[in-house]
Amino acid sequence: MSSELPHAPWVLGGESILALASVKETLGDLPDELHRVPGPCSITAARYEGLWVPLFPEPMRSPIWGNGLGSIMWSDAMRVAGSDGMVILTTHPHNAYLEAGVDLGFAGLVLVCAYFVHVWRGFRRLGADPALSSTLRGFYQGAAAALASLLVAGVVDSSLAPKAEQVFLWLAIGMMYGQLAVAKRGSDDRR
Repeated sequence: MSSELPHAPWVLGGESILALASVKETLGDLPDELHRVPGPCSITAARYEGLWVPLFPEPMRSPIWGNGLGSIMWSDAMRVAGSDGMVILTTHPHNAYLEAGVDLGFAGLVLVCAYFVHVWRGFRRLGADPALSSTLRGFYQGAAAALASLLVAGVVDSSLAPKAEQVFLWLAIGMMYGQLAVAKRGSDDRR
């Protein structure tokens, strides 16, 4: 078995080349559609024109405090969704920031974003704290990366409100507050 190991990279490389050649042969030349510059609908799976544009006026109905949680379901855009087919019938806007703007208003969106900045700074601070074990530092660095990826993914889906798929992040936030409380209690005891 050990005599086969030095040849494994060559075998894997050869198989990869054969696989690429067979895909090229199967597909032939790329279609013209792949050479065009993609528009917003090709990136967002038609959410832009079919959902986001009709919802843009909704935050203006109550710009400061919003229309309430889940307000897309009783928005003007959803009321006409079935009649003309211009709007995708859905229960959330597939954009975390648009959802927060419609539900919580601009004040709520700013507060939620400020909270996430606070949490990210806490993760970064604990991720660089030399008093913590390397495991905990790595945990908080990973939590900071997870929060950043959630905020980026929120552009095309998800929600800024707590959801089941974000449970890892909310557990990390709870651990962050616990860790900060222990650190504060330790510094108060030293005084």
